[in-house]
Amino acid sequence: IARCSEALSVNPSSDAAHGLLSQIHTADGKYAEAMAEAEKAVQARKDEPTYWRTLGNAAYGLARETQDAELAKRPKAEIEAGGGEVARLTDVRDRSLERARSAFQQVVRLAPTQKEGYDRQGDVAYLQARILADKDAERSAEFYREAADQYRRGYGLQRPNYREAFQLGVCSLRLKNLAEAQQYLEQSVEISAQEDVNPKESFWYLGEILQAQGKLPEALRYWEK
Repeated sequence: IARCSEALSVNPSSDAAHGLLSQIHTADGKYAEAMAEAEKAVQARKDEPTYWRTLGNAAYGLARETQDAELAKRPKAEIEAGGGEVARLTDVRDRSLERARSAFQQVVRLAPTQKEGYDRQGDVAYLQARILADKDAERSAEFYREAADQYRRGYGLQRPNYREAFQLGVCSLRLKNLAEAQQYLEQSVEISAQEDVNPKESFWYLGEILQAQGKLPEALRYWEK
């Protein structure tokens, strides 16, 4: 941070320094500061997908943190009542999600062969799906379908990674496509061995699928893993 600040004192319009500061703040969990720096970088270089991706990551990080660290921990009655701090946090979350969505759309427009833009658009839609209340099941399903569509676009560009296969499996599970969910989750387990990733979450969801099919011994084996 000190070196980036020094660079900006020499050249206040340095897009590289603003972009790097944004990445540093994102890594430190300071998403609002990261967004501010990324906005300066994209204004200086609107044709650079890296800066749009940096902005999208910061905005998505702020939205997810606001939802999971702030809103999700509040009493249900307070959430339903709205107003006050809940209204402010909801506004921060929703504005950040929309900024993330528009930023990742720019990434895809400028770099259509890079899978990360599609994956991150999937992440935005996935978060929008899971924050909706039970009464909004149809709208939630629409977001899960959108997320799955974006993940598939990235999936088809290069060799799929663990996260893509896992997210596709969860989306399919949420849409009650159990056979497809099982297929993607089993593939995620195979990929995890190649990437040295812990497939614990995949095991858990595979157990859930097998339980729904009445295959309790098989489900238990996955949960034991």
